[in-house]
Amino acid sequence: MVSADRQLAQARLYPALSVRQETQAGTVVAPDHWVVVINNSGDPTAAFPPGTISRAAPLTPLKDLARRVRGFIVVDARSTFGAVLDVADELAAEEPDPEPTVIVVVDSGRVAGVSTPAELKNQLFRIRYASRGVALPGPITLPKIVRYCQYHETDELCGWTQHFAKRPPQMPPCSNPRQLSDHLFVW
Repeated sequence: MVSADRQLAQARLYPALSVRQETQAGTVVAPDHWVVVINNSGDPTAAFPPGTISRAAPLTPLKDLARRVRGFIVVDARSTFGAVLDVADELAAEEPDPEPTVIVVVDSGRVAGVSTPAELKNQLFRIRYASRGVALPGPITLPKIVRYCQYHETDELCGWTQHFAKRPPQMPPCSNPRQLSDHLFVW
């Protein structure tokens, strides 16, 4: 029997290097690893596939590159495959382009690795895991979708990071840290 109750802590993840957002692109050398940009609080703000950072201008701070990255999902390692895949499927249904959703897995406040919905589904169907009557240990946390505000004003992108449990039917006001015109968060 295949179980979606399996925790991501048991998943095979792609290796990821956590790098602070102030770091310049030229100082990041990780050709075979995902690069997860974190803010001063240690929260992921962007995820780049292997080799992507090396194509950026060397003096560009990663926080500037992060504004151009599509949203992703941050999940706790104790989350289940089923819960994460449900959020990923919901997000994919709303996206106009076929680019896969990125899932950043965090364990005890640190980035444990990166995956994609397709990879998690492959693992579920390849591995037989019996879990009838088994309770998951510890508190269950819900995945969160991380998006950047896509509001543009005279060629300047807002880029404010917002966390969502799912896409809201009506967008909230944007915090607007770049002091552009007042606007709602643009998905």
